[in-house]
Amino acid sequence: MAVRSAAPAPVRRADWSPPAWLVPECALEIDLDPLRTRVRARLRVRRSGAHAAPLRLDGEGLKLLSVSVDGKAAAHRLDRTGLTLRLAGDEAVVETLVELVPAADGVQSGLFASAGLLASHCEPQGFRRITFFPDRPDILSRYTVKLTADRARFPVLLSNGNPAGAGELDDGRHWTAWEDPWPKPCYLFALLAGDLAARRAAFTTRSGRSVEIACWSSEADHAGTGEALAVLLEAMAWDEQAYGRDYDLDVLNLAIIPGFRSGAMENKGLLFFDQAILVDPDAASDAAREMVAMLVGHEYLHNWSGNRVTVRDWFELGWKEGFTVFRDQAFQASRGSAAARRIDDVRVLGAGTEEGGAPVRPLSYTDIGALFSRATYTKAAEVVRLVEARLGTDAFRRAASGFFDRFDGHAVTWDDFLGAMAEHGDVAEIEDWLEAAEMPPVVPAFPEDPDALVRIAGGEGDAVARWHAMQALMAMAVLGQADRSLVVGAVREAALDEDRALAARLIDLPHWSELAAQTRPFDPGAVQAGLARLRRTLGEEMEETWRRVQAAPAPDSGARALRNLALDYLVSAGAAGAGALALAQLESGPTMTEREGALRALAHSRLPERVDALAAFHAAWRAHPAAVDTWFSAQALSRRAMALDEARRLLAHPDFSLSRGPRMGALLGGVGANVGALHHPSGLGYRFLADAALAIAPGNREAALRIAAPLLSAPELEPGRAALLAKQVARLRQSMAIS
Repeated sequence: MAVRSAAPAPVRRADWSPPAWLVPECALEIDLDPLRTRVRARLRVRRSGAHAAPLRLDGEGLKLLSVSVDGKAAAHRLDRTGLTLRLAGDEAVVETLVELVPAADGVQSGLFASAGLLASHCEPQGFRRITFFPDRPDILSRYTVKLTADRARFPVLLSNGNPAGAGELDDGRHWTAWEDPWPKPCYLFALLAGDLAARRAAFTTRSGRSVEIACWSSEADHAGTGEALAVLLEAMAWDEQAYGRDYDLDVLNLAIIPGFRSGAMENKGLLFFDQAILVDPDAASDAAREMVAMLVGHEYLHNWSGNRVTVRDWFELGWKEGFTVFRDQAFQASRGSAAARRIDDVRVLGAGTEEGGAPVRPLSYTDIGALFSRATYTKAAEVVRLVEARLGTDAFRRAASGFFDRFDGHAVTWDDFLGAMAEHGDVAEIEDWLEAAEMPPVVPAFPEDPDALVRIAGGEGDAVARWHAMQALMAMAVLGQADRSLVVGAVREAALDEDRALAARLIDLPHWSELAAQTRPFDPGAVQAGLARLRRTLGEEMEETWRRVQAAPAPDSGARALRNLALDYLVSAGAAGAGALALAQLESGPTMTEREGALRALAHSRLPERVDALAAFHAAWRAHPAAVDTWFSAQALSRRAMALDEARRLLAHPDFSLSRGPRMGALLGGVGANVGALHHPSGLGYRFLADAALAIAPGNREAALRIAAPLLSAPELEPGRAALLAKQVARLRQSMAIS
């Protein structure tokens, strides 16, 4: 009879205790080979406090070849999860030699092989798969690293810190040395080896230090790295101006790793990204450029909020991620319409219900991966925003500067962060939000009178309040609680706002997930029908306005977003010539944003131009991966009744691959965001996502959880759909051991 393994014991925040041993210095010599890599580690360890506890080094999947203490062979105990040594003195030098196989299992944790590269991924607990080490974030060490590899296969060898030497060996191999002067936790260790091309730039800090910057990629991806490099320079300058934080190394490297599991990683001085930050100069949309800015900005800004000052333990993950998200939101707001950017941030908060049940600082976990939730990022950012609101921006930034200075080189907690803030103002009761299941109060209280909502939406006050009022008014109309004519009048006025990016947000209909939170139980079919009626009414009643918007110049991203919405309203209403207008914009629009907007508008429609549009776009842009991602996404998000059937057929399309993260997200994530497809009355939408998540899980559990998230965080449904959903959720919980 098969015996099921016991469920892992929960890890509790209350059980944290300081490390018994510290590792002030870590020297690594890594001889790289996909089939047999050898890692020699030299750890200078120091007893922390008066105790007799042994030194415990975590390790997984490592073949131990030798271990010594102060140059002599040492007695030790090796088990499945690590190595234990009893040391007589308070300090020692522990050396281990291990062997591992990066190409063995395809799991991107520790050192792994992918797309001809050897790369590392150590957050949260991957370093123990590279060498024996106390793998916890409150152990900060200064690292020196020597990498050796075959020059023909791996001509580029990168690690954290500053270059400290390079040379050739007699057997066709070569080496590079790296030294990181700043202590860091092992989860920020990184290395990369491969045949890579560099796009280079330079940056001079306020203090006059010259920083050499390079973005490394395959030769095939090289043309798409310019945007990432430009954004990085912006982020470096912004952090100096806004927070007084200079970059602190002589070099800063970015690297693109195809299929990188987590999407991005802030390794100290060596930032990793997947191909999502590639921007095709000939085929880049505004949305693609904004995504690059968000990804690159976020990972760079971790240099201080997460790297120089890091987390004590993984329960404190939210402070470094939330603070960095908050900082990145301000950076993005500085690059365009601050009002539109804040609305986008608020909208993310309401996207689904996952955050509602997840605290920023949980009490326990059984799966460490579950800590990397949207609650840890966007919800935590709102907690930081509450602090700023209490202190005011100037006092908050003075407090942040003091926090960085005081805790530089330390691993800290939310309590340390809030304590530093409290020195500059009252932050009482903010701590209550860390364990709270609900979201901070970001939605203003509005009257239920539709006429009052119209007045607020058309006012000159806070842009977010205007947007909330417009969303509330539209929601009432969708749910049959307000006259649609009131919405028409409000939208007509909002469409003329001078801030075109803000206007585009104000006139966009609520997402169905936001409406789901307002109905118990949620009836997807009724909400979908209500949205369609309101969209058609706005298209018909405001046809003249939409045609004027369409004819006006669109010199910036806000104007282009507004123009695309106008086209969507015209197509949705079946206005005369709308299909031809959209097809013309798709084929000859001046920017990819407008071409994509036309594709999406026609993908939703039943107009005869739809088939030609899909074929023409695919034929014209098949050589451009990001554009093909959009092509998949447009069909997966289609409001047509046949969207789910089309998505299922697209799984077999020759251009679809689960190994390309953005493509997987475009199709599978698109279905998860499509009310008609996901909540198809047959239950096939639920099965579609569950099947996909289970297929992905063996090689990429994090991606599988992202794909399954719409099922695991679905709103309360009417009984028929609820039963169908529960069946698929049960499959996921059983097969993926989801808590």
